[in-house]
Amino acid sequence: MVTEDKSLLFNIICFYGVHFLLLLRHQPDSNQLQKDSILRSLRLDFEIRPPDVPGLARIVADSVNAKAIATLNQISALLKSVKDPTLEKALEGCIVSYNTIIQADIPVAIDAIEKNNPKFAVQSATDAGNEAQACENSFAEKASNSPIFSGNKAVHDLSVLLQSIASLLL
Repeated sequence: MVTEDKSLLFNIICFYGVHFLLLLRHQPDSNQLQKDSILRSLRLDFEIRPPDVPGLARIVADSVNAKAIATLNQISALLKSVKDPTLEKALEGCIVSYNTIIQADIPVAIDAIEKNNPKFAVQSATDAGNEAQACENSFAEKASNSPIFSGNKAVHDLSVLLQSIASLLL
């Protein structure tokens, strides 16, 4: 779990760093001295080493997929012992949602990233986040009390991160 948290933190730091550098790159020339100073302090030359936004998008897509698989496994384990019919129905709906994320949304996003078609990557990431949220919303009780709240939240949040990174490629 600690390794997974460090990996997520690394991905988030990389995303915001890349986003900041891309914004900085497009600043007007009137800020050239400030821009040069910041770039020197970061020891990064865009001409030699441009940010690998597609690579970062792929890392985040793989993270979404891994977390979705872990959540699907958790749902399957819960279904084996559930006695409450309402909870069982919600979990069965989540199985459908997570199968969609794993079998359709994320593979399409990865394919779109690899084929330089960011529009489909953004849409697929949005779909994955919506599926995770739909799963969470299927629990009648307070959402934070659902047995898979943390998995749903992680998949949703990583999907939003993937959507943001893929948007940089538009």
